[in-house]
Amino acid sequence: MTLGHESVPPYRCGYRPGNESVLSETDVTEPRKLTDMRQGKIVSGEQRPFDVVVVGSFFPEYQMAGNSTTGLVYLLHSLIPTSRVRVLAQSGARRPNFMDRNRVEVISSWKYDNPVSVIAMLFRALRLGRTADAILINTYVTAFGRHKVSNGVGLISIAAVSKLVRCPIVVYLHNLSVTQQIHELGYDASPTVRFVARMIEGLLVKTGKVLVPLDSQSEAIRKSFGVNVPSLLIPSLECVGREVRLVEPRQGGVATGRARRRILLFGAWGPQKDLAGSLAQLSPITTEREDTTLTVAGGVNEHFPSYREVWNGLKSKYSGPRIVFVGPVPEERVAALVAEHDLLVLPYNATGGYSGGLSVAGFTNTPVVAYDLPQLREHASLIGATVTFVSPEGESLHNAVVSVLESSGSCMKTFPTVEHLELTRRKFEELKRLLFGQTLGIRGGNQ
Repeated sequence: MTLGHESVPPYRCGYRPGNESVLSETDVTEPRKLTDMRQGKIVSGEQRPFDVVVVGSFFPEYQMAGNSTTGLVYLLHSLIPTSRVRVLAQSGARRPNFMDRNRVEVISSWKYDNPVSVIAMLFRALRLGRTADAILINTYVTAFGRHKVSNGVGLISIAAVSKLVRCPIVVYLHNLSVTQQIHELGYDASPTVRFVARMIEGLLVKTGKVLVPLDSQSEAIRKSFGVNVPSLLIPSLECVGREVRLVEPRQGGVATGRARRRILLFGAWGPQKDLAGSLAQLSPITTEREDTTLTVAGGVNEHFPSYREVWNGLKSKYSGPRIVFVGPVPEERVAALVAEHDLLVLPYNATGGYSGGLSVAGFTNTPVVAYDLPQLREHASLIGATVTFVSPEGESLHNAVVSVLESSGSCMKTFPTVEHLELTRRKFEELKRLLFGQTLGIRGGNQ
């Protein structure tokens, strides 16, 4: 499948597309042009690889921004065929089998909730930066563990590395405390903790190396710190780092216009999502409509281990022949899971930024019904996802889901569309210009 040139055939639900690459290496910037980005790339008449260091959670971790880091590395080694990527990842990380072992090296170099290991890892990044062409750090404010000290040390260390490293560096920061509603997300942060977090975040954004996904986050940073931080959302990072065999065949296949309708609740469950309220509205649909089933997928958010008791209670209350709780889903199965359903429901009470679940739905052309939140609307408009926004009050969710199910009589899906892949590539090109020292409005960018 080549970006922007070949049409993509529609895939019937339950059938398996070919083994072609999501983003073809044949339709990328020519190596000769890439050598113009920085000097000294030609050695003995041959181009040496671009050496990129990536820092962040990585495969098989899908929380803590692990799935988006995996997607970024996939894009780096797919769309820059002359690149070599070294990933400084958490303990237990490994290279997925769809990445070239000769060009992607995963180095397990730090542990969650271990500040000493985080400091050591970031100083290792500083040493690698002496010879690397670029460093990309993909993270967010609570990505180094559950404890405040771990995350504070992580952010301070990133700020130090950003100031000291000599090669171009981009810190792709998915959220900050000033860009989200802390208490609505379920975090217990005292005024002192919020003050310290704000000080650390101000130090980091003023290094001039930070990039955020959404315009609204950039505006919040400008109002809080007086700093203009650019925004860039790369669609479907949570998908492009997987093999394109998105829809696994089910026994007997599935015909277009099938009798059974499938609803999906998927996410990392915690107080930031209204699992109890959405189940109360969705479960009656499975009894009113004999053709409808509901799948509840995803594990408990690692930041809220006590939510396990709530999740177990809801599982005990609602499990039945037409409501199935499947728990955590392997990262390589997430896109297939979403694609196999007719509808994804996203019952966010609050968002910390853009939604990984919405990204997967946009990639697989799966309709979404979601609680109406500004950041979800912003995200949906950026990726062209089909979303019905509803109020969490009354029976709004119930009625919207029934309406979507009744209006979607076919399971024929075309994904990923050429337009979606082209948008992903175009946004990645902007990130590539940043990484290799070209300007995109970042104050004080390394050249």
